[in-house]
Amino acid sequence: MLKECYERTIPGKLFKQLRLSEKLRDILIFGCGYDPLPRFLAAYTRDFHIDSSILGYDKDRVKIGQHLDYERNEFPNLSFSFEIPKRQFETVLAINVLHENPERLCEEVKDFTLPGGFIGVLDYDMKEYSKSRVDFFQRWGRQIDEKTEREKIGNDEAFAMHTKFGLEDCIKIFNSLGTEKVASEGKIKRTVRGDVLPTEHFIYVGRKD
Repeated sequence: MLKECYERTIPGKLFKQLRLSEKLRDILIFGCGYDPLPRFLAAYTRDFHIDSSILGYDKDRVKIGQHLDYERNEFPNLSFSFEIPKRQFETVLAINVLHENPERLCEEVKDFTLPGGFIGVLDYDMKEYSKSRVDFFQRWGRQIDEKTEREKIGNDEAFAMHTKFGLEDCIKIFNSLGTEKVASEGKIKRTVRGDVLPTEHFIYVGRKD
């Protein structure tokens, strides 16, 4: 039952694809920010009895700082760093970060991945709302992380950023970087109590040549 609960979540769908490929052992979470996902992944690997090492990386020291108590007290296989990793990893995850600068960040993710390693992406899939700000803001901007981003960069930049990148763009960019698609799913709806309409997301798993 616990495992089924994990896989009803959007991150759980991504983790399942990587687990079935036996690629949840040596993991970098690229641009982890404030997101609780590193702890969610650490709990997932613990409950599925996967012997894993997870590094959450973000260049922002403040964002990394909030994770440190969890690192010490809860998950011994989870660590964090604001310093650029000096090695490559079997699996690199990018969660809600590539839309900020797709071409540059996809290349960085690829560079951190070992040859034959896997890349896992979860991001917004809302490109179809690029012609309607009303439709977009009915769906996006109500969650805490989205509100924070909206306050930081403003409506215009948030709208442009989140409607220029989707699943097909992700596949195309990684193909151009020598990464073969293993699995993908688009238009995954995320509805939280009180939302008028759901945000939409995609997952992508690729194998680096």
